[in-house]
Amino acid sequence: MTDLYLYIQKSQKIRYMQKRHTDRKMYFRDLEITSKEFYISYLSDFTELTTYTNAASR
Repeated sequence: MTDLYLYIQKSQKIRYMQKRHTDRKMYFRDLEITSKEFYISYLSDFTELTTYTNAASR
């Protein structure tokens, strides 16, 4: 039963990822969530981030 559950879960994730790559709105929403959760906190350890921070000037 566990193998079947894992197979179904994996299949659903693959379908989601395939849809994500063809649906621009979904793709950029996921990118925004990932950026807020991981990149911002990581970069904050090295530099001060504000709404006026320009990555190109660093």
